[in-house]
Amino acid sequence: MGFKGSYSKATLISMGALAAQVGFGLLAIAILAKFLPKAQFGNFIIALTATQLAASVLSTSTERAALFVMSRQGKGVRPEEKSALIVIAGLTGAVGTLVCLLVSMVIGDFGAEAVAGWVAWLSPLMFATCFRATINACLRASLRTTTFALLEYAMPATIRVAGLLVVVLMNTSATTPLVSTVFVVSALLPAFLGLAALLPTLGMPQAIRQRGLVRYGLTVMMTKLTSEPNKTLDVVLVGALTSPVVAADYGLASRLTNALSLVKQALDTLLVPRIGRLHAAGNKPQLLKEYALARDAGLAALLVASLCFCIVGRPLLLYLGDYQDAYALVLMLLAGSVLRVGVGSTGNYLNMIGRPGMNLVATGLGVGTLVVSSSLFIPAMGAEGGAFAVILSQLVMNGCALIIAKRVDHVLLVTPVTLSILIASTVALIALAFGLVPAWLSSVLLAFLVLVLLNRHFSLPFKVNGANT
Repeated sequence: MGFKGSYSKATLISMGALAAQVGFGLLAIAILAKFLPKAQFGNFIIALTATQLAASVLSTSTERAALFVMSRQGKGVRPEEKSALIVIAGLTGAVGTLVCLLVSMVIGDFGAEAVAGWVAWLSPLMFATCFRATINACLRASLRTTTFALLEYAMPATIRVAGLLVVVLMNTSATTPLVSTVFVVSALLPAFLGLAALLPTLGMPQAIRQRGLVRYGLTVMMTKLTSEPNKTLDVVLVGALTSPVVAADYGLASRLTNALSLVKQALDTLLVPRIGRLHAAGNKPQLLKEYALARDAGLAALLVASLCFCIVGRPLLLYLGDYQDAYALVLMLLAGSVLRVGVGSTGNYLNMIGRPGMNLVATGLGVGTLVVSSSLFIPAMGAEGGAFAVILSQLVMNGCALIIAKRVDHVLLVTPVTLSILIASTVALIALAFGLVPAWLSSVLLAFLVLVLLNRHFSLPFKVNGANT
């Protein structure tokens, strides 16, 4: 039946949970922006972004190792191996928490006491992220989509919003420990619930007999170390090179952009295990078909979200407070997201076919471009320079990944039609950000591009030349 048949129910479940995450995620951002003073919100965004960046990198080694083993072995994976992966993840997260506490002390010694305080209170996120990521990888590889979607998307966002509302109602001055506790609990509680769901399939931890698994996990972690900064390091760099107030505008723009780009993440939860299985089975035509569907669906959802922001973005930011400068930043960051989402999961493709080293080359070039261009553009242009650096790094990283996939696996992961849509939508968003075109014109163009994408996979009452290529 394939991706559109047997996985249609799983897709609907993931989309529902994702909708809850997007809605509650935006609400959490609104609560923090309204509740915290702008400078304090800027310090919080810098600390949260840096902590989540480190936690994401650290958790990747065990998460991807678990996903790699289970997606290829399926039900043949031993319970003892699964338990061992979870224990290793917990120990890794505990070490990460201790390191994060030490880093907060160093930051405080350099005079950034406000950021250091946030980092110290948010340090348990290292353990919570590592633990939850590996447990969810086990659920994900077992295709327990309902449980995974609830624990990964819906529940953390719901807990976060409820906790932040309680903090606001308490009207206390101890905002740093309380807000940090809300974020830690929202990540930790779903992890323990996921562990409870996995208990019947677990055994006593034993040595994992997977040749090359440690090397694979470390290589993927190094890849994450270079790929994840392409999504979040810009926030830290803007905060370091400007001021907390400017970082607040940029951090809010980055969080809004990430929330509007989450559909691709939900589709990846279904696609990534399938990449490993279909490639191992030699069924490359079905693999490319499912890859194209997930790629175009994620891009269409992002373009729809961009269209909506073009219309309602300004009044939304004015409601949150003195954040009108974030409007152009969101549009520019959305242009960078289009370049990332529109090519599909190129990095995951290389990882799941057993070529993480090749992905490391692409992501390394991307993060190098981000750091160098940010160092040049941010001092001269401010927050807009950070957004330009993101666009440039996404262009370099994803272009390299496409070329590598073509050379090592002889596949073309993006079609000429999709490439044309990427160029047109990116130009439209950047032009609107600089006021070169009215919002209605960009909205009409984005709506047309969405219809072209949908026409490639579904029977619409019209045809666009080349849309079914």
